Amino acid sequence: MCEDVVTALREVRLGGVDGDAEEDELMRDAAADASAVNADGRPDSGGGGRRRRRGGSNGNGTNSDGSSGNNRVVQRSDAEYLMLESFAQGMQYRPDLSTALITATKKTSPSDHGATDIWLLLCCAVAPHNKSRVKSIFRSKATSGGFTPNLLADAIRGNGRALSHLFSTSALDLADGLVRSPEAEARGLGGALYAEMFREFSDPMQRQETVGSLVTHIASGGTSDEIDAAMKVFSTLTGAESDSEAASSLRPFRPYLSSLLDHVRGLTPSQLRRLFMVLFTVGGNDDDGDDDIGLPRKVGMGGCDDVQIVIRKYLSLAQVPMKRIGIIGAVAYAVTSSANVPDPENPEEIQRHVEDAREFPLSAVAADIINVLDQARTCCTSGTQNADWFGVSSAKGEEACGDTALAHLFDELCLAVRGGRLAAPVKNWILENFSEALEDLFLGDMTDPSESEPSERETQAIIDDPADRAIVTGTSGNPRAPRGAMRYNIDGDDALVYVKFLPLAASNDPTKRNSLAQLGPLLRLLATCHDVRYGGDGLTEIDAVVGCPLLLPAAENVNCEGFGELDGDQQLAATMSSFYAASWCRELVNTFIYCAAFPPDIDAMQGSLPGESQILTTPDEIRRKLIEKLEALIEIQEDLRFCTSKAPQFTPPGLAPLVLPKQILDLERIVDGESSDDDEEDDFSSESNAKLSKEEKKAVFEQKNAAKKRAAMRAKSKSKLMKLRAKYEDSLAERSLGALRPLSSLVCLALGFPECSVISQGSNSSQNLSMCADAIRKLKVGGPLMTLLFAELHKSLDSLFPKKKLSWLKSNASSDTRDEELMDNPYLFLSSSTSDISSRAGDGHSSGYNTLDDFLSGHVFISIYEHMATIAEIRGGGGDDLNDDVEKDGKDLKECTSLIFACMRSILDAQTLTASTRGRKYLEQILKQLSAGDRSASYDATNPKQLFSLSGIQKSFVHVFDTIEEIIMGGESDDLAFVMDGVECLEATLRCALRVDVATRYTTKGEEEPQGIQDLRKKLSNICHGLLKCKWSDDTKYNKNTVGKLITLYIENSCIDIPSDSDEAATIDVPSLGRLEALTVSVNDILGELPNTTDCKGPVGSYPTCISQSFGSLFAAVLNFLPKELAFVYDSSLAKSNMTAEKTLDYTLRLLELLNTLFTLTKENPELAKRPFLLSHLRAGTTFLNIFNAKAVKYFETHFTDNESSVVEIIRLVQTMTRQMSNVITHGKREKDANLIRETPRAKRVLETFLHKIKVLMSKNHCVTAMWGGNLKEKRIDGTVVEEIYSSDEDGDDEGEEGEQESGDDEEDDEDSDSENEYESDED
Repeated sequence: MCEDVVTALREVRLGGVDGDAEEDELMRDAAADASAVNADGRPDSGGGGRRRRRGGSNGNGTNSDGSSGNNRVVQRSDAEYLMLESFAQGMQYRPDLSTALITATKKTSPSDHGATDIWLLLCCAVAPHNKSRVKSIFRSKATSGGFTPNLLADAIRGNGRALSHLFSTSALDLADGLVRSPEAEARGLGGALYAEMFREFSDPMQRQETVGSLVTHIASGGTSDEIDAAMKVFSTLTGAESDSEAASSLRPFRPYLSSLLDHVRGLTPSQLRRLFMVLFTVGGNDDDGDDDIGLPRKVGMGGCDDVQIVIRKYLSLAQVPMKRIGIIGAVAYAVTSSANVPDPENPEEIQRHVEDAREFPLSAVAADIINVLDQARTCCTSGTQNADWFGVSSAKGEEACGDTALAHLFDELCLAVRGGRLAAPVKNWILENFSEALEDLFLGDMTDPSESEPSERETQAIIDDPADRAIVTGTSGNPRAPRGAMRYNIDGDDALVYVKFLPLAASNDPTKRNSLAQLGPLLRLLATCHDVRYGGDGLTEIDAVVGCPLLLPAAENVNCEGFGELDGDQQLAATMSSFYAASWCRELVNTFIYCAAFPPDIDAMQGSLPGESQILTTPDEIRRKLIEKLEALIEIQEDLRFCTSKAPQFTPPGLAPLVLPKQILDLERIVDGESSDDDEEDDFSSESNAKLSKEEKKAVFEQKNAAKKRAAMRAKSKSKLMKLRAKYEDSLAERSLGALRPLSSLVCLALGFPECSVISQGSNSSQNLSMCADAIRKLKVGGPLMTLLFAELHKSLDSLFPKKKLSWLKSNASSDTRDEELMDNPYLFLSSSTSDISSRAGDGHSSGYNTLDDFLSGHVFISIYEHMATIAEIRGGGGDDLNDDVEKDGKDLKECTSLIFACMRSILDAQTLTASTRGRKYLEQILKQLSAGDRSASYDATNPKQLFSLSGIQKSFVHVFDTIEEIIMGGESDDLAFVMDGVECLEATLRCALRVDVATRYTTKGEEEPQGIQDLRKKLSNICHGLLKCKWSDDTKYNKNTVGKLITLYIENSCIDIPSDSDEAATIDVPSLGRLEALTVSVNDILGELPNTTDCKGPVGSYPTCISQSFGSLFAAVLNFLPKELAFVYDSSLAKSNMTAEKTLDYTLRLLELLNTLFTLTKENPELAKRPFLLSHLRAGTTFLNIFNAKAVKYFETHFTDNESSVVEIIRLVQTMTRQMSNVITHGKREKDANLIRETPRAKRVLETFLHKIKVLMSKNHCVTAMWGGNLKEKRIDGTVVEEIYSSDEDGDDEGEEGEQESGDDEEDDEDSDSENEYESDED
């Protein structure tokens, strides 16, 4: 009855102005059903669709379009209010109704939810005892995608008056709980609920409660994720261009927002940006008077004196983290105030002022912005901001690298420029004030070799700065500077500048040393200002730095021989130089990679750029330089890894020094302190020993023994010290590498460069793979550069499409965040279409699709195809006479192949690419590139006219599968771990093909798996079967992830579908159905042959992977399939027809024979009767018997008369299995095995159920005399009787084998025991 009521309620809708009388009648009937239902009544089933009301009341008696509401609208809203209130009251006092609603909601698929579900759950949450249940429903539905912000908007917008009763009673508390949830999807849904409530409920008290709750989230010291969710709500309400009304509506609650200024020290930089942006956007109160330029006070313009005071306060502090708060506030003020900078009335006049180098007059607002930024710059360049703010003294040899405030200012301005909201005068101020800093402080000039004397044309002779030249020649008087060299000169003789890493790192001035931290952020800021993507004129202004040389320590000073000869200061200078050089190279690649992959129109740029100072570099040249820069980066990072591991005095900027562990110090004292004791060891000659007395000889003997013990202890301590020191050095190196500027995900575009093509350099098409096979096999695959690029591609794909269960944890792993600040930029200009929190939370993968667009256009996936095709040819093609000089299993090739497999799995396992039409179109284009690899073809996944082709994507799956198969099956590799990477990639291909088929089946109306998927299954099964027959290296580890996975995939994908036509099914042999053939091979030919080897150690002749170490993994995998196969048979069409009853029973009989064969292995072979195997034995037997009781026994009741002998034979085999299970149970009790004892109750319940069901079956078919029961003896695993009789009370539950004929009354008594039964046919 309650289910019918809930079904009717979920069809209710809130009507709009255009509602009709039938809708009113429907709502009245539903309300009456919900409030007046009794135990015997059934409500009328109502129809009607689900839609959000349009033009309805927004809570203050007016329509959502701003017009006055008429009486009909008010009356209708009141009726809706009363209806929802009646629902809430009914669910509060009828727990069965609320339970039915929650159950129905849980069972609803994610795509079938409507706004009615939101209303009813809010009504349900009015009752205190239902709040936690409703909150749990929202969390689970948010994670599964059933409840989205768009659905919330449909449920709330325009229905404020009707839902007002639910605001404080359920909605506000629900939003609070969702924002505190650990799941990212639930937090986004809670934020969307807050935003919709603030917009819809215009009552000041209701809005005050909403703002107060959000402020509590931020100021109560919650998790960072909770604070982020709350801050994003405020950003959403104030960030949209068309939502100025929401920003104005926040102004009455500005004191709440201003109170958050007391908590700024506990906020992250991203949260600080949002806070300052909100405060400046909301602005001050209207009674604050006019602003500085004589205009009335506006939203987002002035009126924030308290905020300005806080900004100045933190800018004046010396500690860099505190100063950064002021920097963020100053830049946020510049961004928000830029909206009030008037547009130039005469652009031609501005251009003339620029060409004449005359200063163009600024508006008052622009001048105020520049004044604030200039004040921030002044505060960053003065004071003691470079002091160590961790409280560690900066003694000689222990100073920290500078975490300068100016670097943070550059980063903040870069974010602001990328946000697109800074006024043009502010961008001009940035270029005018910071462009020269790059050249004056960090770059040195080089003389053109053609203009110097012939004797001065050595490298050191063309350096203009005498001090830098002296460092290169080794004649510098600076004791901190090791000998340097001009390294990585990509420009060669065309180089005009160099980067002064070593001179700055070795400077005696701490300010210059710490200024290196500003180099990367400064380059990033200038590049962003010039980048055409952010409104600049192009990167040609700074492209001279791409190939310029780097003044670094000489190569011999950063290796194991030369580095140890340097003193502490020189080691620090060499390490600092390597660290900032690596960051510089990463920043250069991040900056220029996009324009190299997608070069602008050079002819157009030449026509638009004035003067002859522009040096336009061709795209080919830029690509070549970037590839060489990446190769240089790899070498520099290796130098950095070594230097940082040997120089603990170096501390990356922003991090605390890593103190040497106390355990290492203690071990060093032990090793060094006892060496003096060994020097005092007596060296008595045999003559002197002869003159000693007995007591003296004893003392000498004891002294020597003590010395030997000390030597042994010292050797042990020395070994332990070496391990701990190596671990400490590794942590130093990894920490420094982790502190480098992260590579952008767009760096992967280098894979699509012709220079990185594995085939002919500069080729425009992958058709060159049709070249001579011998030539292809001699191509070089892998290497450090390709390893780096494929590793970055794998990271990028994983970050774009994280695994669903771990997506919310990703926000806590800050060390793995890639371009976090740029991906979450509060300074971005948000239009009305993108500012809505629902659009952002509802489609969280939009940025992922944009990156995929770049990868597709940049031929990244074509590069994967080229590498895979080449590797397949190298490993699988040709004869031995052609492969003598080809390394099929080289380290570089295997490492590159494993990374390619990882990238493929990230793509194929991405649920986003198969769950939506848009995602499937992208997946189709990706697979086209992975299977065809044609660089001349154009791909456009964003074209709305581009239709998804199911047949095309299925062909691509087959081509990709075949290529991977050729890679892993080609050659004679004995590395099972490498092959398993490929097998997992094949499995991911099959899973992806299945998801696409399921997602499109409703369109194609298909009921069976396509033939292509069936072929893939068969191929995968055969591949895994073949790999089980291979012999692997002696050090191979066999476990459930290797051989266990192989046999699982072999059996799982060997399934032969049972025909739905009973006539056809009756003609097929039973061994050819389902997975029976693979299970038979696994049991009889693989596992069953192990006892035939010496001491069951293996290997089995035809299957070398079956040995004693792998038996457990194989045994458990096969056992787990037998219950599944039993369920498969009785759920299939084979068990639906009387014509196939005999085959169904035959199938069951064969499964039982296999199961008993496996049980016999542990029974007859003591070497295999180990605890883990017995546990697998008991668990699988319990599961099998449970399915047998539920499905098979019921089937026997129908077909017993016609197939009595077969049924009785099956029951006998089951009884053999249950006996062995009983032996395992008693074995666990005797041996006190905790795992077996824990599994025993469940097994006994299933055994009892089996006993009773069989008795009922026999009674119904008048075969009671065919069975007899009795008490069984306690036996061991091998079946021998245990002689010792246990007299404990628990032994009454033991199962034995001995029995006697019993009467019907005795049988009733046995129903309460665990006795087993024997079954006979009437003929017996």
